[in-house]
Amino acid sequence: MSKKTTLILELKKIQRVINSTRVLDIRHLKFHKGTIYGIVGPVGSGKSSLLNILSGASKPSSGSILYDYEPFKKSFFGNSLIPAEVTHTSNLKINNTSVKSLFKKSNATQVLSNYFSNLSTDNLVNTNVTNLSKGERSAVELSLGIETDPRVLIVDDYAIYFDNKMENGYSINIVIPFRE
Repeated sequence: MSKKTTLILELKKIQRVINSTRVLDIRHLKFHKGTIYGIVGPVGSGKSSLLNILSGASKPSSGSILYDYEPFKKSFFGNSLIPAEVTHTSNLKINNTSVKSLFKKSNATQVLSNYFSNLSTDNLVNTNVTNLSKGERSAVELSLGIETDPRVLIVDDYAIYFDNKMENGYSINIVIPFRE
């Protein structure tokens, strides 16, 4: 990186072992404010495992993850407490409710229209999340993640369920600067 930026997340000697198979082996990895990172690799290479570790949703088998130079705080039972300013769209709890009720601070139709120009939002906002297609659910999760204004936004399998219409109608690039 050419300019000095604030370090937000740091992984040191991270390993993740599942069923005696090492799926992750990272010596040192840093994530800085104002930078967007893409994680690319074949199916089963550990991308989702890495994102779950970054978000605090799962623990590495060994090594440490630091958020603002400190380990994640732990619950009484030793589980990581995910900082409120870290949002992982796959971990949003959005089941069994209408799309409209998810957007508590803003107009769901307007928000979804801002991000997806080809998405039919009129019917979508009154639909229960359990009745959405995978593409619609993915669009709602992504929009909701952006609207939470997180310091760190983690998106797994970005646009994997978008059809051509949704992909071509996407009206903005996801550029979310990390904030202090």
